[in-house]
Amino acid sequence: MDEEFEGLKPAFAPKALHNWNIEDLEAYIKRLEDEIQRVQSALETKTAVADAAKGLFK
Repeated sequence: MDEEFEGLKPAFAPKALHNWNIEDLEAYIKRLEDEIQRVQSALETKTAVADAAKGLFK
C-alpha cells in the first residue's frame, strides 16, 4: 500500500528546511524558480497546441 503512494511524493521536497544554512536555502529557491519557469514554458506550449487544435474543429 505504501508503494502505491511513494510515486506521488515530489522527489525534490526536503524533509526539514530548518537544518539548512542560508546559502543552501537560497540555492534551493533558485532551483525551484528555474523549475517553475520550465513548467510554465511547457504549459504555454501545450496550451498553444490545444488552442490551435480547437481552432481546427470549429
